[in-house]
Amino acid sequence: MRRLLLLVTLVCLVSGCETLSYYGQSINGHLSLMSSRVDIDAVLGDPATDDALREKLQLVKKVREFASTELGLPRNDSYTEYVDVGSPYVVWNVVATPEFSLSPQQWCFLIVGCLSYRGYYDRADAADFAAELRSEGLDVFVGGSRAYSTLGWFDDPLLNTMLDQSEAELAAVIFHELAHQQVYINDDTAFNEAFAVAVERVGVWRWFEHQQRAAELADFRTQVDRDRRFTDLLLEARAALGDLYAQQLEERVMREKKQDLVVEFRQRYEASDLGDDYAGWFKGELNNAKLALVATYWHWVPAFLTLFEDSGSSFPAFYDTVRELGELPVAERHARLNAD
Repeated sequence: MRRLLLLVTLVCLVSGCETLSYYGQSINGHLSLMSSRVDIDAVLGDPATDDALREKLQLVKKVREFASTELGLPRNDSYTEYVDVGSPYVVWNVVATPEFSLSPQQWCFLIVGCLSYRGYYDRADAADFAAELRSEGLDVFVGGSRAYSTLGWFDDPLLNTMLDQSEAELAAVIFHELAHQQVYINDDTAFNEAFAVAVERVGVWRWFEHQQRAAELADFRTQVDRDRRFTDLLLEARAALGDLYAQQLEERVMREKKQDLVVEFRQRYEASDLGDDYAGWFKGELNNAKLALVATYWHWVPAFLTLFEDSGSSFPAFYDTVRELGELPVAERHARLNAD
């Protein structure tokens, strides 16, 4: 019974519990993942292990230890085992919004509450669900995810999907997912993701500072600044669409003006000095669902960074502050973040 309870919990953590088929794909996907785990030390001790993989695993061991000793993140067996899922992504998340709204549809689950996305281990299943939502007239986006957190219910393994990144990006994703184990507030995806992004960002700064690697730290800060500038463009586009949707216009006119704003946003990006770094963002349809992710992950990151500084740049104090904030009624919680 305990095992069944954990499996049902996992279903909800991955993204939902609505139909038996969804239960099935979630449970089977996670069980397949967990049954394929190999201890990282065993992989390192295998003479057949590729040199590139060996180097990445050795780095992960150092990052994992740093996460607990220096960032106050949970010390457990997460990221001490390795799985190659044979794919560039472990899950595909589906986000949907109304045609003239930037508010993502919510799916509510046991344990984790309501989320603004729904995840699938199989890309085809995600595509089928996305097609169903599009047939209802919704804006839809399907994006691959390199990792996900079971919030401490299971020891999350290191995945091959996490390794095809720079050192800074690899450290960031480990810090991010462990942050979800540290603090998680039900029914507030934007709060949880912005908090985790803030932890990963400060964590990577500390990682390079700790090793006195000034050049790498400078490169990371430059990349963070470029990401911020691109995010500002996205948020401006999002705000313009929000203003449009607040108007009382005919659907035909609204649809035309929406398209005009999307074209204008593309042109503003092309005219910027950001180069091709974010060109992949424009592949496929640029719609409300894709822009909804911007607010989900980035809108409150500056507020959480301010909270970190106000906590004396102490991770334990910061986590306590975030927990206290999470206990507030949602409207008051968001007002506090907006004030920061």
